[in-house]
Amino acid sequence: MGFSQGLLGAMIAAATPDHLKGSAFGTFNLVTGLVVLLGNTLAGWLWHSTGSATPFLVGAGISAVAMMLIAMRKPRPTRL
Repeated sequence: MGFSQGLLGAMIAAATPDHLKGSAFGTFNLVTGLVVLLGNTLAGWLWHSTGSATPFLVGAGISAVAMMLIAMRKPRPTRL
């Protein structure tokens, strides 16, 4: 998260009008917090119910699917 949070914050700041920056950062942090809470809860449940290897295997599987989806997407046309 140390690598991505600064970059995402800079992207939000660059893409948001001045009068909406507070709302944009608040929404971003709310969504990030909810997703992290959900992921950590699921990982804890998997660890407790199936053993310590399962959360790592599920994480690796989700990462592999995400990499495949990124590799298969069509690039956007560039604007000049």
